[in-house]
Amino acid sequence: MTGAPAGADLWLLEEAAIDRLLASSPLDELLAPEERARHARLRHPSVRLRFVGARLLSRHALSAYADVPPSAWRFRLGPFGRPLLDPNPWNLAFNLAHADGLVACVITRGRACGVDVERKPARPEALRLAGRWFSADERGYLEATPPEARSDRFLEYWVLKEAYTKALGVGLTRPFNSFAFSCLPADTIAVSDSGAGEAECARWQFELLRIGTEHVLAIAVRRMPADERRLPLRIVDLVEHRGARGAAAGAL
Repeated sequence: MTGAPAGADLWLLEEAAIDRLLASSPLDELLAPEERARHARLRHPSVRLRFVGARLLSRHALSAYADVPPSAWRFRLGPFGRPLLDPNPWNLAFNLAHADGLVACVITRGRACGVDVERKPARPEALRLAGRWFSADERGYLEATPPEARSDRFLEYWVLKEAYTKALGVGLTRPFNSFAFSCLPADTIAVSDSGAGEAECARWQFELLRIGTEHVLAIAVRRMPADERRLPLRIVDLVEHRGARGAAAGAL
C-alpha cells in the first residue's frame, strides 16, 4: 500500500493480536518518552492494552502512506486533546477509537474524519442516556424501534454522534442533542445540524458498519467541494496487512 487513501481507509486491530505484534515492535522503540511514562502510570490491564494497541495501530497504519518508520511519528494535541501529526507534510488526517476487543483507526488525506466503535449490547444504563443525549427526533425513532432491536439502534446513533463530533474536533464538548441523524436504518445517513447549515451538513459522509458479531462502528468524513460522488471506503486488517508485506518481502 502506497500513497494516501482515495477516500477513507479504516484500519482494524483485534486486541487479541496486540501482544503478538509487539514481538516485532517493542514498546521502548514504538513509544515516545512521554508516552512510555503515561503507559507506566496506567494500572488497569485492559486500559494499558488499549493504550498500546491504539499507538501500535496508528503508527503502523500511517507508515503505509509515507516513508516513515512507525517509531518515528510525532504528534501534538489539538485544542480538545485530539492527537495530530506534527509535522504533517503529507496532509494526512487520522482518528482512533477502541472498545473491548477492537481498536480502529480511520485515515484520510485533506479531509476531516472521525471514528467510533462500541461493543454490543449496550449496557441497560446506557439506554437511559437517550433522553439526555439524543434529539427529540432521534428519541422518537428509538422509541419506534422494536424492543428487541432497541439496544443495537441506540449504539448505531451513539457511534454516529461520536464519530461526527470527533471529526469536528470538539469531542464531548458539543452537546449530542444539538444535532440529529436521519431515521435508521437508511441507505444514506444524513445529519441535521443547525449550527452548521444545510450546505455544510450535505458535505458529510457517514458509514455505519458491523464488525463481526460484537461491534458496531461509524465513520464520519467531510467531503471536499471537488468530491462529487460518495468517497470509497477501504477496510484493512493490520495483522493481514503486515503478513502480506512479509510474504512479499520473502518472495523478492
